[in-house]
Amino acid sequence: MGVFDDVGTVRQEAGSRTVTVDLTSLMASPRSTLKPATMAPPDRLRVTDERLGAGTTLIALARQDLKVRAALKAITAEGYLVAGAGDGEGILVRRDCVGSFWDQVRTGECSLTRSGVAYSYQEPEWGVTPRYLVVVFSGMHSDWNHPGLDRYIFPQFRHIGSLTPPGTAVLRLGDLGGISGSFFMDTADAPSNCDDISELIVAAIRRLGLPPQRVCLIGPSKGATGAAIHGLRLHLPFVAVDPIVDDTFYREERDDQHFTGAPIFPQRVEEVLAELIDEPDSASPPPSAVLTARGSEISSDAQAFARDLRRPCAVYESDDPRVAAHPDVARAVLGPAITALNALLLGIPVGSTIAPLSTSARQS
Repeated sequence: MGVFDDVGTVRQEAGSRTVTVDLTSLMASPRSTLKPATMAPPDRLRVTDERLGAGTTLIALARQDLKVRAALKAITAEGYLVAGAGDGEGILVRRDCVGSFWDQVRTGECSLTRSGVAYSYQEPEWGVTPRYLVVVFSGMHSDWNHPGLDRYIFPQFRHIGSLTPPGTAVLRLGDLGGISGSFFMDTADAPSNCDDISELIVAAIRRLGLPPQRVCLIGPSKGATGAAIHGLRLHLPFVAVDPIVDDTFYREERDDQHFTGAPIFPQRVEEVLAELIDEPDSASPPPSAVLTARGSEISSDAQAFARDLRRPCAVYESDDPRVAAHPDVARAVLGPAITALNALLLGIPVGSTIAPLSTSARQS
């Protein structure tokens, strides 16, 4: 199944309008470049600067130069996404024609709904009739400065179909939007992004004819954020692996590493989650699980989030010595995450406790 009838899939055709502009001019007046008075906005933007290249992308330069960062955030808020890099240049494409420039879409590796949500779908192995659905939310690309569009649907839990009960279908969601991703939330250029993502999940569940208790959302990092947001919105179980539930640390201590806040995001992730937690859950709220590790900078935030949930939620904290920082968590707790996922799919109680997970003891 490559197309969900309820949401449709489109193949976008490339426009022919490319505008070349030097980075200094773009920084001085980004809006006049993107919205010229005498012609339509460009489909593709070629930004030139001698500092740019395969080793120094627009994203990397934006981390180093505050003026470049402000300009990149401004044009991203207008709907342009970093899509490539070359010798002395960076490439951006307009969101509504991104499929024309995205190799994974053109080859059929992933699809776009009419509203622009990126996804791929995997039928259950061995031709088994679908009995369960796992929705995987993409986390951060391993290279945070990667300029390709594939950073928006970075594959995690690659073998999840063979690690779950027979008959498990897998829906993978890309995180199209923003510079590092949209965190599966609304953005300035896609104000209905959250609704559109939820709509796709609901369409998949209906298409497969599954009850909600046989569906589970899972993701690492910002993918865990997405799993939590849409699990709460749709009253579905979720497994969140070290979720970024408050981006304050990355904004203030890591110099806005994720490029969140204005003008790209109308709301911060902590505001979105606070509103969802305050909303009443279903009469019988589904269980969930949050996994983190002592070595993660955001472990305390993840555990506080789990305690605030108005649903049963098991929390596992790993003491794996391999975890030196947040990016290490997903790999270190892969086994426990799959265990929690399978328990939720099969209706096995996960409890509502905080249990330290001693991986170092297991290794001895």
